Amino acid sequence: MPSLTQRRQVVRSDDDLPPRLALVASYFELSGTMLALFLVGSPLLLLVGDGEMTVRSVPMTVLSWAFGAVAAVGILWTGKALRRGSRTAVLSASIAFAEPLVALARGKSAWSLTTVIAAIGLVVLASVWRDLR
Repeated sequence: MPSLTQRRQVVRSDDDLPPRLALVASYFELSGTMLALFLVGSPLLLLVGDGEMTVRSVPMTVLSWAFGAVAAVGILWTGKALRRGSRTAVLSASIAFAEPLVALARGKSAWSLTTVIAAIGLVVLASVWRDLR
């Protein structure tokens, strides 16, 4: 049996990755990339926009960018780890997909494309659980 360090070095190729899992991994990679691009572009919008930036709003803006950067890294990590077939990444993805459904169940939101994508995502993740390591 390979050691833990040897098992971590095994990277799945896209050829033996179930197509459903590749789809979910691509979704997270695309979402993380789009969020990162938004974070890079948003300071430019502040410079050219007519929105007023007051001294009081600067800390919240910086804090929002910091949280956004952490979220982008986490979303990208989840996509890459899903591509490797990691069960830990499936748990991370499940939490991300469950959030809109919990909000819907609590009456905090209505049905939307986000909740439909989240429901489909959870079903897809459940369908590939046995294929993961």
